[in-house]
Amino acid sequence: GLTGFRPSYADDVMRIQIVVLVVLVLRYALENASTVLTPGKLRELSAPKLPDPSNKQIIISSLVRTTSFVFVAIVFIGNNWALWTGAALFLLPKLVAIIDDKFPNVEALHRYMPRGILKVTFMMLVARWWGQLLTSNIEDAEKMLTFGFVFLGMPGFLTTVLSWFGRSSSKPWKQNWFTRIGGLATLVIGFLIVRGLLLG
Repeated sequence: GLTGFRPSYADDVMRIQIVVLVVLVLRYALENASTVLTPGKLRELSAPKLPDPSNKQIIISSLVRTTSFVFVAIVFIGNNWALWTGAALFLLPKLVAIIDDKFPNVEALHRYMPRGILKVTFMMLVARWWGQLLTSNIEDAEKMLTFGFVFLGMPGFLTTVLSWFGRSSSKPWKQNWFTRIGGLATLVIGFLIVRGLLLG
């Protein structure tokens, strides 16, 4: 959109989705196979824990990323309230991450919050429902672009806010073959939702 270049395969959405799905499934299968078959080698190849970045580094990095975000977004929606509200929603979670460990931790919230593939699928479901709700109530295309820029990001923002208060749990869910197969099934459900074959 910024360069004006449009590849010939841009409208071939189904093929792109199928390729992405196959790659995701393949990666998921290989990761689980390597964990089970070569756990020792996996530990050897795992990167050591890096030191946490300083608060100064987090602030500077967040400001640079937000500036890049505004630079790209202003081309599409213009310089208006939606741009700066969206920028604030983009920047705020990154700055709050510096002090979120001082917030109260609700273990039950962390235990039952969706994570991983389940979170991705859940967010796709919510985003689809939320997007349909917005488009059915805002008929003007220009207004939809402006309001959608802010409000389509609200489900993700609310999930981030909840994660500030649900950071850890003393009873994590155990990983087994049942949960792995369930994760794969969830991924397929997510694909069907995106394709409109489920809850269309």
